[in-house]
Amino acid sequence: MDLVSIKECFIFNSKLKSPLEKPSDDEVQDAKLLYYYPENTEPLIKRSNLGIIEGTTAFMKEFEKSKTNFLLTELNKVFFLANNYEEDFTICFILLKKAGNPTLFNRYENIETKKYWLKLIIDNFYDSFILFHNTLTKFFISKEKPEINEPLSKEKLNIFNDFLLNFMQYMDSMRFPLIKNVQYFPMSTNMQAGLLLGMQRLQEKIPDLKMSAIMFRGKLIHSQLPFDVISLLYNIFYSSYDNTPKYITFAEPPYEVMQNIALKPDLKVDDEKLFSLKSSPYRKVFKLNDSKNDFLIGIKDTTLNNYNVFIPNIYIKELNCEFRLLVYYYHNMVIFLFIDKKFNVVNQIPKIKKIPKWIDKFFKDSYAVLSKSGRPINFENNLFCYTNNANRSIRLCGFFNKRNQMDEKLFDTLKKALFINENNDMTGLTKFKGYYIYYVKSMGRRIIMFFKDNLTLAQLKKEINRVNKDNFEFIFLD
Repeated sequence: MDLVSIKECFIFNSKLKSPLEKPSDDEVQDAKLLYYYPENTEPLIKRSNLGIIEGTTAFMKEFEKSKTNFLLTELNKVFFLANNYEEDFTICFILLKKAGNPTLFNRYENIETKKYWLKLIIDNFYDSFILFHNTLTKFFISKEKPEINEPLSKEKLNIFNDFLLNFMQYMDSMRFPLIKNVQYFPMSTNMQAGLLLGMQRLQEKIPDLKMSAIMFRGKLIHSQLPFDVISLLYNIFYSSYDNTPKYITFAEPPYEVMQNIALKPDLKVDDEKLFSLKSSPYRKVFKLNDSKNDFLIGIKDTTLNNYNVFIPNIYIKELNCEFRLLVYYYHNMVIFLFIDKKFNVVNQIPKIKKIPKWIDKFFKDSYAVLSKSGRPINFENNLFCYTNNANRSIRLCGFFNKRNQMDEKLFDTLKKALFINENNDMTGLTKFKGYYIYYVKSMGRRIIMFFKDNLTLAQLKKEINRVNKDNFEFIFLD
């Protein structure tokens, strides 16, 4: 994140009990704590921070008529964030305001605006974790003794530490407030039909393929996933700020080395034990090394006799279902394949190794058409931002200069316009830093237009009508 960083993170469950027969007050409090970063934090500070959050949350439940358990406290140098998940779990962040940068919010923002934007951070952390690791309940709670806090195994502690450190790197690459937004590639009916036909033919070859998504040059062109999931994946793999890929900076995956099954057809390997985690699969992919066609997540050939296998399980909470995830890079297309969890990877490796050939066969024509379309357009006279909450869509037009670099000052102005108007459902016009800013919010859509402030009001009205007609005439606004 450009203006805040995670100073501390902890997770607790107030219903958990100590395994001791007569625990002290400190031991009762310690039993609730499931995870704390940094690990070497003094026990007194851990208990104090947990107690503050627990007490404040309980107070809010008694006296506030709020449907949310989200807690925000702002001090001079930090934000305290906490939110409740899966009924009994509380995730807490202490966010440090980065020195040397302008304040994240200014005097025009109210507490509800701050809550809305900062809550996105902690929600994104939770959603990212369960996508790659299933629920907090499954990760932290023992089936045999669900009421007792049993210390995390060394393996699980390493996994969670790894996930958190990778999430912190993710925050560094995320441009606030673009946390859930997706940029879509403009598609004609023929292009869309070609992609769907290619995916249908691939599914005929892989009957266990349940869902898929495709991104091209940093924009979404096809998805069968729930919007929350594709938004999450998109922002993990790409920047909705400038469409640049993030996966080129991902760490090496915790892969398994396997012998060529053709050399040992009688080889028997437990599929579940094979993919037991050594570290978090979050933000992990195979390096492409200048290859134009290769698995980012899947199988990587190393020698004639061996290959590396990295195929994580993915949990989609909206469907309450797990899948095997394969991700294939084909020129500038990144193809996400969600395979049925029952799909036995070890037995199906020969089929997985055929996927590159099938993708080339079924998507070659579509790629040729895509590569010739959707070229950047110069919107010098149409300076606007459009967002749609229904599908997470965002369009940033006119923000690029001749060198294809984002105008940071203009983007900062946009950010302020989004923050200030978050709770404003009325059309508004204001003057700020050399621009007239025209704001429209209706039915989950927002349009922010920028015009030079040297226009007369008559000229401004004419320009607003022109931009509306050129870009938003097809959108119904009440």
